[in-house]
Amino acid sequence: MGTEGAPAGLLEDFAIRGSGNHERIGILLVHGFTGSPSSMRPWAEFFAARGYSVRVPRLPGHATQWQDLNRVSWQEWPARIELELDELHKSCDHVFIFGLSMGGGTTLYVTAHHGDKVSGIVLVNPMIHMPGAKATLLPVMSRLKSHLASVGNDIKRPNVSEYGYDALPLKGLAQLGKFLKITRKTLDLVKVPMMLFH
Repeated sequence: MGTEGAPAGLLEDFAIRGSGNHERIGILLVHGFTGSPSSMRPWAEFFAARGYSVRVPRLPGHATQWQDLNRVSWQEWPARIELELDELHKSCDHVFIFGLSMGGGTTLYVTAHHGDKVSGIVLVNPMIHMPGAKATLLPVMSRLKSHLASVGNDIKRPNVSEYGYDALPLKGLAQLGKFLKITRKTLDLVKVPMMLFH
């Protein structure tokens, strides 16, 4: 399923200020490649219901139309998360970043460069490399073709969708390949506590 038919507001940024004992603890949730904030919304609602300050940004090129992902540079993804991290620190003493798939790679990159602002990270199936020969051919492929068929909705639960793109934009994928290559070189700079689900 694509982004069509998503309930109003589900594809947009989500932010809620915490309350009670946890209001000064921030949770920053980062969605994956071709995904949308909707994939992180259940987590956001879980933490918000317990009083945490929560932010789920829509990464540049995502949750609009797949062609938009072919018009962004990889630097825009971590830059957006850095802005959200700074925003949370205006009202929070501690901020934890949770990343799903490419969001995990983005979390690692941001933490490597701003570890002093991150109290810990949680990674779910983090993407840090692109396997296969296609990865090396992406720059050439992206000049010849705009997109490939998407992997589709991989959520097993019936009637649940992550509302991502129905296409895999190749220029965006080439940017992702560059981003992950750079991110791998910074992994030794990640010094915060980490929980990994794979």
